[in-house]
Amino acid sequence: MSDPRGYHDCPVKQLEEELATDSKNGVSSAAAAEKLARDGPNELFKPSPPTLFMLFVAQMLNVIMLLLTASACASLIIAGTRSNPEPIHFVEGIAIFIIVFLNAGIAAVTENVANNALEALSKMSQEKCKVIRDGEEVEIESTRVVIGDLVVLGTGDVCPADLRMLDANELKVNEMLLTGEPDDVAKTHKLDKKASGDDHAGGEEKLTPPSMAFMSCTVTNGKAVGIVTDIGMATRVGRIAEMLQSEKSDDKNKSCLPDTTGNMTPLQQSLQELGVKIGYMAIAVCAAVWVIGVALETKDETDPTKPSWLYMILVAVTLAVAAIPEGIPLCVTISLSNGANEMVNRNVLVRRLAAVETLGSASVICTDKTGTLTEGKMTLVKMWSAGKLYDVSGQGFDPNVGKVYPADDPLEIPHSISGMNTEGTKHMERVKEEPSGMGKSLVAPSATPGAAKADSGKTEPTVRSTLLSGLLCSNTTINQDPETKLWTPKGNSSEAPLVVAAAKVGFRNADTAAEFPRVLEIPFNSTRKMMLTIVEVPAGTTTLGKDGIRLPEATKYVTIVKGAPNIILDACSQSCSKDDSCIPEFGVKEKAEAMDVVDQLSSQALRVLAAAIKCYEELPFDQNDDNLTSDDKFKAMLSGSTLRLLGLFASIDPAREGVKEAVEASNVGGIRVVMITGDYYKTAIAIAKNIKILLPEDNVAEAALDCGGLRPNGDYLPDVEFDFLTSKVKVFARAKPEDKLEIVKSLQRQGLVCAMTGDGVNDAPALNKSDIGVAMGIQGTDVAKGASAMILTDDNFVSIVGAVEMGRVIYAGIQKFVAFIMSVHIGEVMQIFFTVAAQMPIMRQPLQILFLILVTDLPPAVALGMEPGSPTIMRDRPRPKRQPIVLTWMWISIVMNGLILSVCIAIVYVWALDYFLGLIWKDDIQKVIEYEDDSLGCRLGINPTIGDPALKYCSCRYGVSGAGPFNTKDDCNDDSATMNADMKLRLARTTAFIGVVYAENVRAYTSRSFSEPFYKEMFSNSAMQKAIGIAQVALYLVIFIPGLSDAIFELEGAKMSGYEDSNGNAGVGYGFAFGAAASCVCLCELYKLLVKEQIRKFGEQVKRQQDEEEAERQRLIAAREPIPHDLSKSLSKESARQKNSKEAKVEEPQKPAGPTLEVPAANQV
Repeated sequence: MSDPRGYHDCPVKQLEEELATDSKNGVSSAAAAEKLARDGPNELFKPSPPTLFMLFVAQMLNVIMLLLTASACASLIIAGTRSNPEPIHFVEGIAIFIIVFLNAGIAAVTENVANNALEALSKMSQEKCKVIRDGEEVEIESTRVVIGDLVVLGTGDVCPADLRMLDANELKVNEMLLTGEPDDVAKTHKLDKKASGDDHAGGEEKLTPPSMAFMSCTVTNGKAVGIVTDIGMATRVGRIAEMLQSEKSDDKNKSCLPDTTGNMTPLQQSLQELGVKIGYMAIAVCAAVWVIGVALETKDETDPTKPSWLYMILVAVTLAVAAIPEGIPLCVTISLSNGANEMVNRNVLVRRLAAVETLGSASVICTDKTGTLTEGKMTLVKMWSAGKLYDVSGQGFDPNVGKVYPADDPLEIPHSISGMNTEGTKHMERVKEEPSGMGKSLVAPSATPGAAKADSGKTEPTVRSTLLSGLLCSNTTINQDPETKLWTPKGNSSEAPLVVAAAKVGFRNADTAAEFPRVLEIPFNSTRKMMLTIVEVPAGTTTLGKDGIRLPEATKYVTIVKGAPNIILDACSQSCSKDDSCIPEFGVKEKAEAMDVVDQLSSQALRVLAAAIKCYEELPFDQNDDNLTSDDKFKAMLSGSTLRLLGLFASIDPAREGVKEAVEASNVGGIRVVMITGDYYKTAIAIAKNIKILLPEDNVAEAALDCGGLRPNGDYLPDVEFDFLTSKVKVFARAKPEDKLEIVKSLQRQGLVCAMTGDGVNDAPALNKSDIGVAMGIQGTDVAKGASAMILTDDNFVSIVGAVEMGRVIYAGIQKFVAFIMSVHIGEVMQIFFTVAAQMPIMRQPLQILFLILVTDLPPAVALGMEPGSPTIMRDRPRPKRQPIVLTWMWISIVMNGLILSVCIAIVYVWALDYFLGLIWKDDIQKVIEYEDDSLGCRLGINPTIGDPALKYCSCRYGVSGAGPFNTKDDCNDDSATMNADMKLRLARTTAFIGVVYAENVRAYTSRSFSEPFYKEMFSNSAMQKAIGIAQVALYLVIFIPGLSDAIFELEGAKMSGYEDSNGNAGVGYGFAFGAAASCVCLCELYKLLVKEQIRKFGEQVKRQQDEEEAERQRLIAAREPIPHDLSKSLSKESARQKNSKEAKVEEPQKPAGPTLEVPAANQV
């Protein structure tokens, strides 16, 4: 990847002119001030994050929230238009507003962590750096660096801007933040195309130009001076930041509020669609009830002077409160918040609430390799010495974990090399016959071997000396953080595994440096392909390290070389044998066989280095000769007698523990895992096979792709061609940040829910664009974390499988409480509609409905969101992206359960009216209430046509007999004679109210499963027991506390408990309320038998539909046709078209055809 403006291969003179600087003295202080004023500070653009208020308002724009706000406003307006408004009349509207504000507040506060990706990018810059200005080296803040500055770099420094190298001495830079790969990258100031300046040198495309170093990358070795070519947003990191910003601003939103419509999760889309449906239904039902009520001239029985149309508006608003499921947004927010807290225990930190369930719907997980699927830490897993292969256990940089022991299936070199028997030759031939990657893996297991495997390699002289030579020929050190206790390397990432492995057999940096002082070091470069060090051997030392190989007598110096196997093997003429003797003959045949071992190890994605030594009595050059260059000394050391091969080191960036099992679990769950990496093609394939992303039955030619194939001419392929490739590929190698973003877009075009995991800057654009971005918490950059919706706090890909399962469980819980809330709300609507249409007194007052919504329904609904998931939930396919949260069979179940609830409560209400009043019709009851209200007829006992209950009450109250039969004192002993009709109506409503609370509470238990009986694991969800307890306690408080029950809620629980009828029976109302609940649960459980069959058929239908959609998707992809936005609708239209076409063809032969013609049979048409 070249610098777009050509600075990477631009002559220095031209650089000086274009950047207005001097390659020796740098820019002047005055010029730097002018440039700083012109170009601005060297920092990344930080957009203002949405404030808490803006997030709150954005939450209020939800459809259901808008419906609730409208209902609350209407309720307050109606309350204000009463003839004598009282504070109690405003409670309903205020309570609805509290629900709305509470829900929006919880969601806004939870999401106030905000998208901080761009802000995090700016934190990556180094605070101070060294520059040359006015010919002098000075230290300045990195934000004050300007274009043309000369920056001085050393080991451990972080590049403050994008730099073109002017001078580089053995410079290596770690670009993992940009490319995702852990390997240190050599940088040079030379423009020789053959050396390193050509982006395609050696046939491999380089991810970054060798002459450029980029902002935020760390120098791991060497020194350099570079000229600043770009600062701030113009740097490569800045361009990634710009990509993130453009993704967020692709919409045309011009308001000050954060627009969430473009990035809505499937759950948010489903809830949005559900809200629209509920809105239409609520408006339709309210309008219908108002029209019916006005047509029937329905009036308030307690205030008959109020116009019918005004009273019915109040009833319609009450109905709207009952119809709109106020609890759904709040329950969803609480459920997602609880899920987010639970995910913390599973090492997943959630930044955006709606993302909790989205991961459960993921059909594709796109993941980076390095640091995500792998440790991101090069580890020595194999070494070969004296013709014998050894396994090295343990992962990471902890020198106290792991052993060196002979391999289980040793790959031995033929006796011509090792002096051993010919069994090694047979084994070599067997390995050759196996296809690459399909034979026994050469990668050592990561687990520490058991007791049966002794640490025998630790005592082998050749093993000890080989590991010591690797340590003596390295500059890397490992150190333990005193606080975190984590071991980290400082220096070259390729040397770290050698240093760690040497420590496992007892060799540590400080000790060996003192025992074998270094005399000379010649660093690795691209020409020599090896590093050389000379160490002094103390007098009397006979072995290379304690218990190592024997050194020739009189040895004073040992030259150690470490590097490319092909170069070192070619320079060797001797090797070591098993018995620690020197094999003098190491010819062409032996070298070829040794290279065969190298190839076998390399084919398993292992990085192989060779080590060799040469012993001297005296150095072949004068150490005090300053005219000798490094190349002169290098040639002198390797001339004459040649090298003695010690062994081979095979390192790998190992897969994380459990990753293979996590990938397999994803495959079982119908989730496709796609690896997108900047690594080489063959390495990516080997890793993918090892962790089961690529399966034995996969065609590697189709399932793996070098990303150069996505942009053969520099530009990306057309969408249809691009989608054709991404539909089959599981492994993308040599990927650029732009590639990852385009791959995610392509998968989304195919209708797939795409999750993306990553840890580096290079992952940020794709993390931001994907349906659900998951960043690594430890190794992950702040950029990746800021662009993601979730963060894995343990950096373990395995945790994502647990998060997927948790997401599915949460979604299942949401479906349960949505179905529960909808069924009880539909039941409420049916009950009110029934009483209005049947001309009976309205069953429930507005505050009573509000109590049912907030207290009776809400706690159990929240508890349903905490239901434990099915143990087989990960065996299910991901749900279709556009599948609504309420399915067709669920709608039927919701309506049926609501109908069952309504019928049970309506029967109780009718019975209660008859039991307490002896009347059930609204007009009759209204006449009785008016008659009893201190009227002359009641006092005198006249007008007996209104019914016996009123005459009995009047007779007992005023002591008159009139024309009625009630004239004895004993007739006035029971409550039916001493209570007026208005109080008895309250008793009837109280009975129905208690009945509906009981019924909805047991209904919550039946809602725990759509198909299983409610008593199955009835008490497994402790939250449900608490919720029902809260509802029951609240019920008895609201019906028994004086002032609260009678004055506010118009309920008479105490009077109903003591109510005694003419037969001496008391508390009968509670019995009928309990009977309603029992009837409801029995009928709902019986209906589950039918639901179970509906679920089975629906599952088969969904599976068939998914298979058809996948077949159609593959057909369109193969035909290079664009995939419709909604593939299921497209399939339905096509199916209907084909059906009509077939019917037309079948009917065609039956039409009159004029002259006699031979008509083919229908089955031939």
